[in-house]
Amino acid sequence: MKSSRPYEMSILRWSIIILAIIIAPAWAQNKKGESAPKAAPQQHSAPAARPAPARPAPQAQHPSGGGGTARPSPSGGGARPAAGGGSTGGRPAAAPQKSAGDTYKPAPGYGNAGKPAAGGQKPAVGGGAKPAVGGNRPGVTPGGGAKPAVGGNRPGATPGGGAKPAVGGNRPGAAPGATKPGGAAARPAVTKFNPPAGSKVTPNPRGGSTITAKNGTQFNTGKAGNLTSMKTKSGATARFGANGKVSQIHSGNTTINRGPHGGRVAVTNLRGGGRVVSYGGRRGFVEHPFYRGGRPYMNRTYFYGGRPYGAVYRGYYWGGRPYFGYMPGFYFGAGFYGWAYNPWASPIGWGWGWGGSPWFGFYGGYFAPYPVYAAPAFWLTDYIISENLQAAYAAQAAANANAQAAAAAPPPAADSNAVVLTPEVKQAIADEVRAQIQAEQGAASSPDATAPVPAASANAAPAAATPENTQLPDALNPKNRTFIVSNTLSETTADGTACSLSPGDVLTRIGDTPDANQNVNVMITSGQSADCPTGTQVAVAVSDLQDMHNDFRQKMDTGLQSLADNQGKKGMPASPAPDRKASPAGTAQPDADAATELATTDESAEKAEADVQAAQENGNGDD
Repeated sequence: MKSSRPYEMSILRWSIIILAIIIAPAWAQNKKGESAPKAAPQQHSAPAARPAPARPAPQAQHPSGGGGTARPSPSGGGARPAAGGGSTGGRPAAAPQKSAGDTYKPAPGYGNAGKPAAGGQKPAVGGGAKPAVGGNRPGVTPGGGAKPAVGGNRPGATPGGGAKPAVGGNRPGAAPGATKPGGAAARPAVTKFNPPAGSKVTPNPRGGSTITAKNGTQFNTGKAGNLTSMKTKSGATARFGANGKVSQIHSGNTTINRGPHGGRVAVTNLRGGGRVVSYGGRRGFVEHPFYRGGRPYMNRTYFYGGRPYGAVYRGYYWGGRPYFGYMPGFYFGAGFYGWAYNPWASPIGWGWGWGGSPWFGFYGGYFAPYPVYAAPAFWLTDYIISENLQAAYAAQAAANANAQAAAAAPPPAADSNAVVLTPEVKQAIADEVRAQIQAEQGAASSPDATAPVPAASANAAPAAATPENTQLPDALNPKNRTFIVSNTLSETTADGTACSLSPGDVLTRIGDTPDANQNVNVMITSGQSADCPTGTQVAVAVSDLQDMHNDFRQKMDTGLQSLADNQGKKGMPASPAPDRKASPAGTAQPDADAATELATTDESAEKAEADVQAAQENGNGDD
């Protein structure tokens, strides 16, 4: 037994050694894993960036309110009369000051400093395949239903591949003595002022100089040395654009505003609160106050084509100041307003017949109509814009009637620049059209719409502000932000330089609280003037904005009548019976002396311009 024991011990030792050899590698591998740092938990990758939504097709029409079945509610309330009786550029507006209410920010596509939004509308050109056209948002039909081919209201496209309406190509005729607008407006080169010999020069608060000539004529310049304003020996004052041209003249009770293309508007303030506003060429309007039932009204007589037309504006107060708002002379039936408010079942093409008109060629770089219309609101949008541009062209043609070279001027070439009136701006106008249609439908349902009115009186005691006749002007209504300029105006930029606004320019009110001078901040969202391009911010008189709103409503009513006359013709869908009824509250007899008063204002304007021109050229004032 003793001899076997060493043998057993030997076997045990070898067994341990063999076991260690087998276990050691696994143990070492395990220790290695324990000593290594733990791997970070697997992270989920960040979600892919969502691509920005594609911009709508150029000039795509977006009927707001969604759907083609909703009708404006008759209970929406009567249309609040748009405030009016504006100054039409009487007093200089102060440079814009930010007020407590200035919080509104325009939508993207506005105020691009003269640059049209990407994909902006261009005049149609021939050739190329014509895409099928949708009417509303690309891929959405009015009131639901099958989606049409994507394309929206793309300039140059027509529904069903039909003939293109005239939207570009050979645009005839330039305005006499004027510069064609369009494209991205750049600020003009500054024209430095050369003071008369022997003048006294002192610094002014705007960083420029005040120059007093020997005869007492006073000139003011900006930081760049350009002439910004002057006062003649006779007391007439004038303001100038950066290009050195007169923008506004004030002499006595007459104010003259010059547009960037030569148009002139002369305004004479009459005793008792009336005005004479002349566009030249025996065109313009005359207004005189009267009273009904102790409430103030304004009788405005428009004079065009040798004929007078009467309109009525109702007075009210806000902030202790009187304003006047447009009163429709007629209303339509509820069914017609509903038809005009909602989209059509499918888009239509429309031939306006503007192709051979000089005004249309002149504004070819600024305005092109929609090639198709998804709803009456877009048809009315082009109607209202065109009415303003035609009036502006006629005014500048009258102002430049003596320019001999104008008659022989060759037609301008087709403008290759993108249209300045962007889809976003035109959409804002169309939205405003629909809002006013809805408001007018509500007013038409009121018993007062066709009720008899008290007899007018010219000698009633002036009315005072009371709770019953005090209301917020439509120009300051938070719902009303978009305004189309209807008269030539001259505003002031921060450096004192004049900024000319022309009919057809579009403004967005960005301020809500007027300053002490009753001016409110606006941004030019579509402008034709190089010295006041898109994106410029200026302060505009509330009364001038109200005048624009009045004019907008009046032109819309004229456009609604044109819709009523054309419904069921040339491819336009038929409407319910228009059922037009006169509104006595908006009816008045035209002023028989309107033509004479317009001629007198023109004479005063010509004399004031001659006075300023002589002083500007040689510093001799009235000598």
